Amino acid sequence: MNSIKLFIKNILKIKDSKEAIARGVAIGFFWGVSVFWGGQIAGAIATSYFFKGNKVISAAMTAISNPITNIPLYTFCYIIGHLIVPGPDLESVVSNLHSLKEIMNQGGSFFITMFLGTTLIGIVGAVTLYFIVKKLNLWKDKN
Repeated sequence: MNSIKLFIKNILKIKDSKEAIARGVAIGFFWGVSVFWGGQIAGAIATSYFFKGNKVISAAMTAISNPITNIPLYTFCYIIGHLIVPGPDLESVVSNLHSLKEIMNQGGSFFITMFLGTTLIGIVGAVTLYFIVKKLNLWKDKN
């Protein structure tokens, strides 16, 4: 637990503009929720570069998806995607997810559903966090 506290403490010490911090948090959340596993940090940093967000914070925020949060997070994202894309219900999908091979065998409908769900959750969460972080003013402004 001490390493997590130290990590958070160091993140809060970052000095940048309120705008760059808020953008970094929002971008990192969006990419952290995405289905582009393995490319989340790179995507967050590249997007932060393009939108002038804080790159360190955006990379750190991708940790929103981690071994502790993955199951509830992606289940929720699948449910949201399933509201848009008709397909097999959650129970039948989950009953077939025992290995990476079985996940890959779910087919296009599963991945489209996940993509839409994670994108919607990512956008809503990113916009919400952007305004919350700007309002809270947790970081010191470098200016």
